[in-house]
Amino acid sequence: MQFTERSRAFETLTDYTHTLAENSETHTGLLVEAGMAAHSRRLAQAEVENVRSLIRSAGIRATPARIAVLQELRAATSPVAHAELSVRLVPRGFDKATVFRNLNDLADSGLVLRTELGDHVWRFEALDP
Repeated sequence: MQFTERSRAFETLTDYTHTLAENSETHTGLLVEAGMAAHSRRLAQAEVENVRSLIRSAGIRATPARIAVLQELRAATSPVAHAELSVRLVPRGFDKATVFRNLNDLADSGLVLRTELGDHVWRFEALDP
């Protein structure tokens, strides 16, 4: 084998090695992202089960709308008005009347606190179990 042929072979081998290393890093990154996504899904599912259990323990049915409303209230950092909550839940397929009825049902069951600050707007917040 001539020097130039060996040089080309070495360059090809080097390029191949770099490509493998880059693909390995990409593959590892994708695996890490997939693992994180699976972990997030498990946490989200655990939260749904926790909320479902809270609703049932209050003696009311755990409907998808009630679960979604209570999840949003538990994630909120301050009391939320019906209008704010509707903005978040209407795109997920729940209409405003459903959100309002479920806020009142959750308040009547003791899972949610309903307050009015003198501005004629009810605000809701999840109570700690």
